[in-house]
Amino acid sequence: MIENERKRLLEQQSWLRKWKSIIDDLPPLPQSPWKEKSLRQHIPTKFPKLMKVGAVDGGLLQEELRGFDLALTRAVVPIFKGVGREVEVEYYPEFSPKPTIQFFPSFPMRQDFSKVSTLLRLKMEYRMAKEAIKEYRLKILYIDGSIYPLKSDLPMEKSNNQYISDLEIEVKETYLQLIDTAIANETVLVGVVKDSRSRDLAFHLAETIVQWLKDGHINKDWIKGYRKVITQILDVDLASIILSQAERVAWFQIPTPFWMPLSPRIEFMATYIKTIVDDVPLRVETLVPQNHEWFDLHLDYALAGLYLMGQHGLGTAVPSIIIEADERAKLKTELIDAVVEQIAVMLGMPVEYLKKRRFFTWNLD
Repeated sequence: MIENERKRLLEQQSWLRKWKSIIDDLPPLPQSPWKEKSLRQHIPTKFPKLMKVGAVDGGLLQEELRGFDLALTRAVVPIFKGVGREVEVEYYPEFSPKPTIQFFPSFPMRQDFSKVSTLLRLKMEYRMAKEAIKEYRLKILYIDGSIYPLKSDLPMEKSNNQYISDLEIEVKETYLQLIDTAIANETVLVGVVKDSRSRDLAFHLAETIVQWLKDGHINKDWIKGYRKVITQILDVDLASIILSQAERVAWFQIPTPFWMPLSPRIEFMATYIKTIVDDVPLRVETLVPQNHEWFDLHLDYALAGLYLMGQHGLGTAVPSIIIEADERAKLKTELIDAVVEQIAVMLGMPVEYLKKRRFFTWNLD
C-alpha cells in the first residue's frame, strides 16, 4: 500500500513539473469559468501607504449544561493603516471586547447546538464587519474564511427547528446588509481560506483541457495522463506546483449561493495566491458587484495587501492582519469555566452538577 502511494505521488510530481514547464505555451483560457486569459498571473505589489484595511474573525465557546446549553461569541476587526513596518493598528469594537453570552433550552441533538453556535458566530462577524466599514470607511475588508456562509451552515433544506430556521434567516439578512454596506462605501470584501480542501481549480482545469483537445488547440503529448493526476489532487497542491512566489492563478467563477437575490446581480470568484516560498498558496475569494469602476483597482490593492502582509517572516503565508484578527477574537476556555461557575452560584447548585458529571449526585431538596 505504501509503495503504491509512493509510486502515485512520484507520477503526480513528474506530471506537474512537466505541466509547469509548458504552462506559458498554453492556449488562452476560455471565458467561462475563467476571468482572465492566462493561467498564471503576477500578484500586484502596489499599495497606498495611508489606506485603511480591516479583517474580521469570530471566537466561539460552547458548553452543554444541565437543562440548557450555553454559547459565548465575539468578533473583532483589527484595522491596519498601511501595511509596512510602521503600521498603525486600531480595533473595532475594541481590543478585547466582552463576549456575548447566550442560553438555549437543551437541544435534542448536539448537531443542532453546534449549528446554532456557528450561526451566532457568523452573524456576529458579519455585523461587526458591516459596522467597521461604516466607522472607518474601509476600502478592503478581509474575512477569515470563505467569502460567504458554507452550504453546511445554510443548507438548501429548511430546518425543522424553528429557532435554527429563524437564525438562518437572520444570518442571510445580516450578510446581505454587509454586501450593501460594502458596495455603498466602495469596499472590496475578500475571503481568505487557509488550508483549503477544494478541488474547484483542478475540476475547471480538467474541463478546459478537454475543450482544448476538442478544438485542437493543444498537443496531446503535453497533457498525457492528466486525468489520473488532476482528479486526485487538491487545489492547493496543484497551485503549489504551478505557481512561483508572488504569482496567482487566473480568477475563476464560483457558485453563487442559492438564497442570494437575483437583483442586483452579484458574482463570486476565486483564485490561489502564493505569497511566500515555504507554504502552500492561500485560496482567495471575492464578490463582484456589477458596473462599479472602483472594484478592479481596490481588488488589486487587496491582493497586494495579502502579499505584503505575508512577508512577516513567521513561516506561514497567512497575512499578519488575519493572524491578528484570529488572536483578538479567540476565547480562552477559562472564560467559559468562569461563566459556568457564576451561573452555578446564582442558581445555588454545585458546578459539578451543572456540568452533568456522571457520578455526581445532588439532592434538590
